[in-house]
Amino acid sequence: MKVLHVSASGGGGAGIAARRSVDALRARGVDVSFMTGESLGGAGKWRARRDKVPLLAYPQREVFSTWSNGWWPGRVAMRINAQQADVVHLHWTGHGFLSLGELAKINAPLVWTMHDFWAFTGGCHYPDECRRFVSGCGSCPQLASKGEHDLSRWNQKRKRALMVGVVRNWIAPSDWIAGMARQSGRIDVDRVRVVKNTVPTEVFNPGRRESARARLGIADGEMVMAAGSFELDEPRKGNHLLPAALAEWRKRSPGLPARLVIFGAKKPPSIDVGGLVVTCAGVLKSDGEVADLLAAADVFLLPSLQDNLPNVAAEAQACGCVVVGFDAGGLGEIIQPESTGILVTEKNGEALGVALARFTEMAPSERSCMAEASRRRAEMTFAADSHAKALLGIYREIAP
Repeated sequence: MKVLHVSASGGGGAGIAARRSVDALRARGVDVSFMTGESLGGAGKWRARRDKVPLLAYPQREVFSTWSNGWWPGRVAMRINAQQADVVHLHWTGHGFLSLGELAKINAPLVWTMHDFWAFTGGCHYPDECRRFVSGCGSCPQLASKGEHDLSRWNQKRKRALMVGVVRNWIAPSDWIAGMARQSGRIDVDRVRVVKNTVPTEVFNPGRRESARARLGIADGEMVMAAGSFELDEPRKGNHLLPAALAEWRKRSPGLPARLVIFGAKKPPSIDVGGLVVTCAGVLKSDGEVADLLAAADVFLLPSLQDNLPNVAAEAQACGCVVVGFDAGGLGEIIQPESTGILVTEKNGEALGVALARFTEMAPSERSCMAEASRRRAEMTFAADSHAKALLGIYREIAP
């Protein structure tokens, strides 16, 4: 069986998850290839700009995460067909990488992993609190639209017409997004399977803690917090709440020496909390760099306001780094509250700071127990072989 995985990018959460799926399948001896948007070179950037043109009609828009229209025809389907795969597995196809009209032109049976909501919304990749995708979109709050028959309604109608009957199976990395997809009425509920992402636990592991702390210049016994994301300024990621969270933490832990290491941009959010050393790690380009940071840290702050199954939470667990974050989306399927991390119900900085203080004021033995439990859960939940086996079972149902 020849399998082709396709993603608009090999980076970002979806691209990384796709690459790890490919690696897991190869480890089982599967003939699998990976096609990304980077192979399009400058044409990929041109298509992304072209895809945004319809948004110009909505100058007051405030997009929560990102928005794609998938309207401009291209030649990606032709490139996919040239690979002569038995199964084509789609991942993130946004920013005009693969137009909706091209789906029906792909010759092989299609499997699609929903790394976000886009497959069943009118254009947004995450809807925030909006649930208009259930009723057909229109009057879109992210577009600041007042009309029922707006861009979001038009996009969703096209998706319904083009996707039903074309995609043979839908994969959801979390039960949460699987439930949202089923509620949408735009996807065949019987074809939605939950297959959690995989994490290379041989790379992300607690064993590198001492060497990682030495490389980062962290003193013995120093409390280290970590935070960051692929795009620090995306509203959905909630990094703008970190200053308030850390200020609240400091009120409750006034004398505790600690360091915050933040990654994802050359210039992180301005954080000025007395006695807290803030280190900017910049953009981390490899699994090894991310693993070093997470293994060196005691706790990872995850203020995402809405997320599917965030890679970084699973990676932190695998490194024995306890996660403190909002009970948002699929994070509750990673974190076992009070066992492998702390989930915060109220989505504001102060509540996150209270939870962080609760962790940092624990006895060292309690924190160690949580770290060990985190590692065990990662090994059970995100094993590569189990992930590959689940994918192969789906492929074998639809391959000719």
